Amino acid sequence: METTKKVVLHIVATVKTSELEAFKQVAKQTSVEALKEPYALSINMYQNPDSPENLIIFEEWESREYLLSDAHQKSEHIQNFFQKATPMLEKPFEYAIYDVVSEAQSPKGNNN
Repeated sequence: METTKKVVLHIVATVKTSELEAFKQVAKQTSVEALKEPYALSINMYQNPDSPENLIIFEEWESREYLLSDAHQKSEHIQNFFQKATPMLEKPFEYAIYDVVSEAQSPKGNNN
């Protein structure tokens, strides 16, 4: 398996209504720290407007191996995230890792 294969981590979180704002804050703060790591490209969180307790997080990484490595998984900010966020959930996180096989970007906003 090559180390430069770009991947997306897709995380589904069903959060207790009373914990929504706290969860979003913890996730946002963790994202800031995770984006300082090598191979991190982007992290975006989305909320379902019809079911606000349902959030999804998409993390884009340059390397599957790094994403799954102890360097990332056992980092302080990831450990803190799971320690703080897990009690805020209605049910356990669901997640999957996908290989990026095609990419397209809109030329809108590109002033080159």
